[in-house]
Amino acid sequence: MNARIVTLGATVALAASVSAANAQSTPAPGATYAPVGAAPAQPKAPAPTQTYAPPEPGHGYQTFAQRREMFVMGDYLIHPRVHDEFSPSTGGKGSYRLRGGTEFNAGNFQGLVEGEFRSFTVRHQDSAVRAIGGGQTFVPAFDLQEQEVDGRLGLKLLEPRLYLGVSYLTKYNNAGYPRSSGLGIGLEKLPDKEGPLSVYFSTYYYPNLTGEYRTVGPNPGSLGLSYRLFKYEVGAAIKPSASPIFLDAGLLGDRVTARNSSPSNQTRIAPYVGIGFFTR
Repeated sequence: MNARIVTLGATVALAASVSAANAQSTPAPGATYAPVGAAPAQPKAPAPTQTYAPPEPGHGYQTFAQRREMFVMGDYLIHPRVHDEFSPSTGGKGSYRLRGGTEFNAGNFQGLVEGEFRSFTVRHQDSAVRAIGGGQTFVPAFDLQEQEVDGRLGLKLLEPRLYLGVSYLTKYNNAGYPRSSGLGIGLEKLPDKEGPLSVYFSTYYYPNLTGEYRTVGPNPGSLGLSYRLFKYEVGAAIKPSASPIFLDAGLLGDRVTARNSSPSNQTRIAPYVGIGFFTR
């Protein structure tokens, strides 16, 4: 009897020790089990936060400030056709033009400052020509040079680089005529440095170019001259994508309508080729 009691007590003690051992080796709810001798588990690193990086210049959306450009071009006029009182339908030589401009920002608007110089040279043969104020006079042969200077200020209307502009133009020549000048208004699209090919154009109308011609002789005095002028240009700029230098070609011309005391109407037209460059 005593032996059975001892054996039963030993069995109960053994069962209690096994239960305690199991309780110690079972992880609590939510705990991470780690084998004996293994390194403790490391917490997961948070996912990297993505940040917005603005596009590099020349890629993606560009603001007005990024798209500002300056350009300069020089062109040779190929045998311009000139019809006026000195040279009816005469082809010229040694004629050229220079043009340049730059864009600028003014608050929420974008503007343009631009200038152009055109020079036409034609040969006048011995002949009688219409005189200022009426009548005719004989003029010996000479090389007639006609120049004009045009300053412009524009406001951008649309992309790509379409401007509404105002202009102040001055015309003069070496035939003794007075300088004529006046304001005009027009529309123009600039050449564009983005891309290998860019088409551009301009058209301006001057309703009243005026000048004063002083007469000589026994009864000196003055005559007021006035003209209406319409000038135009259309061309294309071609350039390698990585180069600021471009080649350009096109057609330019103008038409002058005589008004007070002016001798005759005038037309000039010429194809051209040249070279230019962009900067920023």
